Amino acid sequence: MRATVDPNRCDIAGSCVVICPEVFRFHEGSKKAYVTRKEIPKDLEQKCLEAAKKCPNKAIIILRD
Repeated sequence: MRATVDPNRCDIAGSCVVICPEVFRFHEGSKKAYVTRKEIPKDLEQKCLEAAKKCPNKAIIILRD
């Protein structure tokens, strides 16, 4: 599984960073999130899915291999 954040939709909500800080971080000097891992480890998949589900702007895109 992979994840990406659409920078045009990301609007500083920050729920992804709170729910899954192992995968999502804020860009320095900004409150827009980005993904820190190329592949999501199995043990973090549920947290990533929860972060995507709870993103109010639907900015997180989950890609399944």
